[in-house]
Amino acid sequence: MADYPGWIMKFKEKGTFINKVGDKYYLYAAYSQVFPQNWMRIILILPKEHNKNS
Repeated sequence: MADYPGWIMKFKEKGTFINKVGDKYYLYAAYSQVFPQNWMRIILILPKEHNKNS
């Protein structure tokens, strides 16, 4: 897993993953089964400015 800042990792929970695109971080919920198919959805979009400690 990539090294993300602590302020973003506090949103990370079991069953989710984080992806950084440009200056924004995306938190996804992910669930998969062998059948019938896989799915995911965006839960929360956090702009870089959300970090008050920078």
